[in-house]
Amino acid sequence: MDMEGSNPNIDEVDARVEENGVLRGPVDWVFPAWMIYIEDKTQKIAETFPLAEEEKRALLGFGDIMKNLLQRAHKQAKAKLASIYDAIDDGNHRLEEGRLYAPDGAWMYVDKEPHIVIEGMDAVAYFPDILKLPREKLELFQLGWEVHEEEGGGGHPVYTTADPSLFLAWAAVRFGELHVAVTRALLLEDGVAVEMRATARSWKKRWTKKEAERLVEKYRKRGVLEPFLTKQLGE
Repeated sequence: MDMEGSNPNIDEVDARVEENGVLRGPVDWVFPAWMIYIEDKTQKIAETFPLAEEEKRALLGFGDIMKNLLQRAHKQAKAKLASIYDAIDDGNHRLEEGRLYAPDGAWMYVDKEPHIVIEGMDAVAYFPDILKLPREKLELFQLGWEVHEEEGGGGHPVYTTADPSLFLAWAAVRFGELHVAVTRALLLEDGVAVEMRATARSWKKRWTKKEAERLVEKYRKRGVLEPFLTKQLGE
């Protein structure tokens, strides 16, 4: 797998997100691509949405925290992958219980979903309320996320994705204090993808998945499409 790549630009990144959602490519391309995307979108939101100055500062601060987190995760992922690739090239590795180990202790999963774990790359950030929706309307959008990919059981909502556009779309309806973490570098056939996980500490899960599915279908039959739209967006 190629470790390096040309520096991404926002037009290229936007095109790839629009086409595939999940950003993927060489490790030296995909992490900067995430940084550029988050920075560009937070700046544009701050410039175009009717936000108070404090909210603009919070949003740009969120972007700065994400950039720092991704920079540190990039460094760790690159070091681990370089060690693993060298070990494979030299034939100096061992396989044990679905993991491939390099001599220095770096390892990767090699089963159905090859990946390396990114360790200790997390932070707490504040995402402001950019949509300013009435509470009833906001809960309809939240309901759609609960159906598909949101986790958390009866606790705080948790969302994991390798798509930066979905990450920001989810944050927009689960605004407030977010615990964000870069959790894995997914080793796909066409490159590396960055997996991001966020916990919405300002919210509690309201429904089980079955309850949420039933409610989404009920609303859809009544012509209330907000939950259905975010459900489809998550898919």
